[in-house]
Parts: sequence; structure tokens; C-alpha cells
Amino acid sequence: MPVDTGTGDLVNATIRQVVRVSVAGSAVRLRLSNEGGVDVLAIGAMHVGLAGPDGSVLPDTDHIVTFAGLPGTNIPAGAPLLSDPIMLPVKALDRLAISLYAPGRLPVRNVRALWQYVAGPSGDSGAMPVLSKVRLVNAPVILTQVEVAPTQPTSVVVALGDSITEGYGSTNNAFRGWTDRLAERLAARPGRQRWAVLNAGIGGNRLLGYGAGPNALARFDRDVLSVPGVKAVILLEGINDIGRSFSPPRSKRSCNGGRPDRGGQTDHRAGA
Repeated sequence: MPVDTGTGDLVNATIRQVVRVSVAGSAVRLRLSNEGGVDVLAIGAMHVGLAGPDGSVLPDTDHIVTFAGLPGTNIPAGAPLLSDPIMLPVKALDRLAISLYAPGRLPVRNVRALWQYVAGPSGDSGAMPVLSKVRLVNAPVILTQVEVAPTQPTSVVVALGDSITEGYGSTNNAFRGWTDRLAERLAARPGRQRWAVLNAGIGGNRLLGYGAGPNALARFDRDVLSVPGVKAVILLEGINDIGRSFSPPRSKRSCNGGRPDRGGQTDHRAGA
């Protein structure tokens, strides 16, 4: 498959992202993000279905994604957005192909380590089982989370970290990172209680300083505490603070965002 290493912005493009869910469920809901954007982000259309080889969609699994009943929407700058529930049954470790048509311009910056499928022709081709003249592009990520309505009692463990957690260096779209292996091991455990694994790794992330995204302390509420069903967190951070930090040491008060230390009260609420 052709690989496009260009750094130009995407315009009037259809992007297909392949993700994997870690638990079985009767429906899914998608979380989109324009939290790093400075302009309104227009979503012309979205589709979701079970993924086949090379970014294809398996027959008879395609579903139109709606927002308050509408097939398209605008996401304000700095905001996230949840889709309507999609009645798409999934099994543990199923792969989903999620197609997004953006009629405007998508700036290529602060993208993730893995590459996504982009249709060659301009326009909306999200309903196509196989994208025409498809190529791999290091495209911006608009989809940030898939929520599953579980069929069994389910708890969530969040992996909060940097590129090691995100999956940098693993085979593209093969789900071979350590969080993927953890999801496979938990899915194979007997019993009714299930564990879902949420990968909240950001390449270049730092514990206290900004590094290709908000630091771990700044995003703890959003990426851990606000996750439905969260019961545990695995923290793997610090190497970017060691290798890339050139600022003078901060006081304990400034490291806590100007608030006094409360003895780990936030961690305690997270069940960590």
C-alpha cells in the first residue's frame, strides 16, 4: 500500500481509522475531539463497521454515525463531542473501521505514532467497503475514544503514559503494543467480570511540562477520572521529563498547579 510521507494539510478528505475494542457489547458510542484546535471542525459524515484487511469494512456491518440525529456536525474549537449510540454488536478484541469525512481543512500536526487510511479521491467515500486509491497517511486523529455498552459487568483500567504506551515502534495497525497484549490477556481470563483497557498514551508526553500535548497532571481528570467505569490506572511516565526537560526545578507548590498538596486525594478517588 502506498505510504504518503507528505506533511501538507488534508482538505476535503475521507480518513479511516482502525481501532480495537477490548470487551463485548451491544452498542458503541464515539468520542471526537477538537480540543487542540483553534477553529471550528466540520464533520461532513461518519461511518463505523467491523474492519477487514487493509482498512476495508466487512460486508453488511457498515453503520452511519449520527449526532443528535444528524449525519454531520461542527465541533467548536477546544471542545470534545460524543456521537449518538450506534447499535453495532461487538465481541472482545473486534476491530472497528471508523471513517470520517472532513469537507474542510485538517491541519497535520501533533499526530499519533500510527498511520491511518486516506482515500485518494477527494470527497465523501466513507460508505465504500474499500477506499479507492487508498494510501497510508500520518493523519490527524479526531476519534479519541470508543465507548462500549457491555454485555457483562465491566471495569476499566486506563494506561496513562507517553509513546511507549501509545504504541510507538510497533507494527502499524497490528495491535501489538503492551496495552494490546494486556487487553488480550484480560479477555482470556475466565469469569463474568470483564476488564476493558483504555490506551491514554501520548507520544512525547511529560509528567509536569508540556510535550506534544497536555502533561499527565493536566489531563488526569479528562483521561482517567472522567472515563466511565474506571477502576484502576497504570502510570508509565517520566522518560521525556528526564530527556527533554531543560527548565529549572519547580517548587512543590508550582508542580501542584498552585494548589497545596492534599495527600493524593485525587488518586484515591480514581481507585488507583
